[in-house]
Amino acid sequence: MVSKVVKVVNAEGLHMRPAGIVAKAAKEHPECEIMMKANGKNIKAKAVMQIMAAGIKKDTEVEIIV
Repeated sequence: MVSKVVKVVNAEGLHMRPAGIVAKAAKEHPECEIMMKANGKNIKAKAVMQIMAAGIKKDTEVEIIV
């Protein structure tokens, strides 16, 4: 397992378009389980709706776990 903490710098946070880009990139690796942790929530990176439902705003630290 590998993880990295990143900070969201997009002014609008992870809204529909960037969430879709993240999910699309995660889906390119079907052999991996990719999770995100933010705002006390565990999020499946391949699920756009979970990313959006997490309410990730600008300057939020997100841990990506592969």
